[in-house]
Amino acid sequence: MSYAKTTSKLESLIEDVPQVNYTICEATINHCDQIFNLVQEYYTEYGIPKNRQLNISTFRRDGFETSSPCFRCFIALTKTRGGIDEIIGFVLWYRSFGSTTGPRVYLEALFVTKLYRQKQVEQALFEETLQEGEKLNYSNVNWIDKRSYLSEEFYTNIGGENLTKTQTFLLYKLDEKAISAIALPLTK
Repeated sequence: MSYAKTTSKLESLIEDVPQVNYTICEATINHCDQIFNLVQEYYTEYGIPKNRQLNISTFRRDGFETSSPCFRCFIALTKTRGGIDEIIGFVLWYRSFGSTTGPRVYLEALFVTKLYRQKQVEQALFEETLQEGEKLNYSNVNWIDKRSYLSEEFYTNIGGENLTKTQTFLLYKLDEKAISAIALPLTK
């Protein structure tokens, strides 16, 4: 799917921002190294500590070298002046299941490199994921994002519900060390 200055359901939040020509497509193993470079940018920008970062071999194996990948990925491509495809953004997502809703999309990461932000690339990647979920007849889309004014405004404008405000949900996680500490006594 090719995008340029087309009217999108999800309009840019900033007026008069120059647009860019790009294409949204599903990532293949040929894109893996370039996507992983952007994943490194994502880690840096979001302050993700080294001990929580995937390495390239795990990323490649779990997403691209298996018949049942742990995640799917859409990418935004633009042409450089030399005519080379350059990946300027990605969205990682996977299928999850809700006991009250059935199959749904869980959007894990949406990232566009700084130079191409506010040019509707984020919106196009988000829309592509929603369209795929709709095509697969998924009931809803869930995601977590680091709090910022722009992300909250964007998600509210598209009809997202902030479950931390409207529901009594708490979000927890166990890291590898905590899982091992709990699992070890149970296996003895």
